[in-house]
Amino acid sequence: MPRTRSILSATARILAGTALASRAMQAAIETAAPRQGRMIDAGGLRLHVVSRGARREGRPAMLMVHGLAGTARNFTMRLTGLLEGDHELHVVDRPGAGYSDDMGTRGTLAAQARLLVDLIDTLGLHRPLLVGHSLGGALSLQVAVDHPQAIRGAALIAPATHALRSPQTAAWQRALLTPSPLGWLWTQTLAAPMAAPLSPFVTGHIFSPERWPLSVGWQGGGYLALRPRSIAASGRDLRTALDELPALSRRYGELSAPVHVLGAESDALVPQAEHAARLARESGRVRLTLVPGGHMLPITQPHLVAAWLRDVVDIVADEVASP
Repeated sequence: MPRTRSILSATARILAGTALASRAMQAAIETAAPRQGRMIDAGGLRLHVVSRGARREGRPAMLMVHGLAGTARNFTMRLTGLLEGDHELHVVDRPGAGYSDDMGTRGTLAAQARLLVDLIDTLGLHRPLLVGHSLGGALSLQVAVDHPQAIRGAALIAPATHALRSPQTAAWQRALLTPSPLGWLWTQTLAAPMAAPLSPFVTGHIFSPERWPLSVGWQGGGYLALRPRSIAASGRDLRTALDELPALSRRYGELSAPVHVLGAESDALVPQAEHAARLARESGRVRLTLVPGGHMLPITQPHLVAAWLRDVVDIVADEVASP
């Protein structure tokens, strides 16, 4: 019995110490990577939105949506600076990411899609082009099938579109992704201190085969993903993607809005053959462009992505202008 009490006491001290360390990490990260935009009330949540550029007659605005464990900084690090001179841009932190409020267990793909439509209305955008990267691509497709009237079209960059390769068969990983006292304890104590030393290896895999810039942690928002609240939201988003992408993919025949896809030929995270190319085969509304590179094209090849987005804007604008 004394030995058991000793073990429990030591465990409690470790958890208390890691909880304090997590809070200190969060404060330091938020000081180094503060909010870049404004807080917008939409759909009952406060969303962090970074707006750049100005409205152009006959040219749709772009609403940009990042992927799993990302933030608006995935776009603002390099890409938006290339587009803001002649386009209206709005980049949103998804629920629980960056500085946006979280939706908790309510944050299904359908609920997040409804939230984006509410944000479009709040910003006063008239049928913008929805730009989604990675899991943001899946969310853009959810909007396209559920609310096609709200958007001019979708531009997807290295999108997740179908069932993911993932830890769904690993029971312990699923347990940490499931809302529970164990999952809460994990995110609030051990998750951030354990994830920090692993982040260079994880980042290398995400960017593979391209090299990742050292500035991606601060300027690209990478370190924001190490906060307890972000880890919890990322777990929710991964669980949601695992559970809901198969059902969403069965609806691609319903697509009516034009969907343009930029796929990375060497994407190690979301292989284009299993996602982007498969989507193009399943809907005649999809136009696929494949380019050399890895998953993080908005950061590694911003000039290429910017040129592609300009072409997409011109195409969807011409489609609307045509009688």
